[in-house]
Amino acid sequence: MARGQGGSKWHTSVEKGGCVLIVVPVQNFYSKMAPIAANKKKATATSSHTFIVDFAAPADNKIFDAEAYKQFLTNSIKHEGKTGQLGDVISVQSAGAGKIAITSSVPMSKRYIKYLTKKFLKKNMLREWLRVVSTSPDTFTLKFFASEALNDGEEA
Repeated sequence: MARGQGGSKWHTSVEKGGCVLIVVPVQNFYSKMAPIAANKKKATATSSHTFIVDFAAPADNKIFDAEAYKQFLTNSIKHEGKTGQLGDVISVQSAGAGKIAITSSVPMSKRYIKYLTKKFLKKNMLREWLRVVSTSPDTFTLKFFASEALNDGEEA
């Protein structure tokens, strides 16, 4: 026995064996939803990000090799899932004595540069002596850990 067939365009209810079955037409349901946006390309800003790593103190003590660090960054930075293929979008350059500048025209995390720097220090067994400190929004500085042996020696 059917109920609700009296002209309702939104739903029809049918009673079958003690249960009420409500049928909603699909075309009416989806016609009220907002249209799906077409695949639009987003305009990207062409701003470049420049990060500077300052390693003047370790370089003065001759324990830090600037060329090896520059080569490590060039080989290790990932662009589009591949290492060593920076192309024109990422560049690693010397920026004065004891500094390296990493310039990227694609979004790059400052944290990623810190991660790679710590990885280089670990690989060259310098992680126990040097730490990576953020000194400004776009600069990292490599500093020596404060040694207790040096502090004890100065007091005596």
